[in-house]
Amino acid sequence: MPPRQLPAAPLPARKPGRPKKRKYKRPPSLSPPAPATPVPVTPPKREISSSDVSGASADSPMARLLDLKAKTAFRHSEASPRAKRPSSTRLTMLKTMHRNPEQGWVLLEQGVHGYDLPEWFEKQRNDFNIKEYHETSSFRQIWLDTPGDRPKDIRARRFAGEIHPLCDPQIRRHLLSFCIPIFRATFNCAEACCRDMEVEREDEAFERQRNSPSILSSASTDIDSEQDVSDSEPKSKLPRKRTTNATRTCKVLLHVEITADKPDEVKIWQKGVHRDADSDALAWSLRLRRLATEDLSTLGGTASKVQKSM
Repeated sequence: MPPRQLPAAPLPARKPGRPKKRKYKRPPSLSPPAPATPVPVTPPKREISSSDVSGASADSPMARLLDLKAKTAFRHSEASPRAKRPSSTRLTMLKTMHRNPEQGWVLLEQGVHGYDLPEWFEKQRNDFNIKEYHETSSFRQIWLDTPGDRPKDIRARRFAGEIHPLCDPQIRRHLLSFCIPIFRATFNCAEACCRDMEVEREDEAFERQRNSPSILSSASTDIDSEQDVSDSEPKSKLPRKRTTNATRTCKVLLHVEITADKPDEVKIWQKGVHRDADSDALAWSLRLRRLATEDLSTLGGTASKVQKSM
């Protein structure tokens, strides 16, 4: 009997679910290869003589070119008056003021050292209030006294001035050659010259006589009778007057200025004229006030106590 032929084995059953995702393969790029870059040939170094750098032995066109480059660099530097400076940076110089005598400007003093300024203010027959300070980064103040309660007041602290050591040499030469101002303090008259001390003394004597015990006892009945009438009337507060340039009685200005050619000396200019104030109308010396404040600070005192006692 011939052998029986068996059927082929059945294929494996398909697994349930989604078929496996095929991965995409990017075909190779057919771009041509990058050309080989040639190696640059460095020129031989040439020794530069000192005469070429300084321009001393250069010909006239080269000397003019170097001079033009130096002027252009200075025109765009911070020392140039035409240079635009951002408001955040400090100035290296101040604008020169042309004080016309026809407008009332008079040069009071010149050649006064910074350590003599407190004594100069004490000798004046008028008081002044500080209005504003104009400082530059080219000027440095070396304070000779402790700060106390007046750390920046040149009327209370002695100082010595100099050009800042970190100032650029080109800026320094420009400041010295043109005698440009590098520090200025502006003061207003404290209006002590406008006070009439005789009238104030009469008013004080009248107030003391009015507040005496004999007059107060006799006037107590009148006050009780008028109290009912005053309570019925509304009380109006007087507006506080603020002193401005328009309402100021004495408009005298004082300028204390330092130039770069003499940083250790000041010039004092005054605009306007005012009479000497009465000795009783003058305030105490700010230098003595600073010393008293420092002495009392070690003993537990305060600046307000010193001001009340003085």
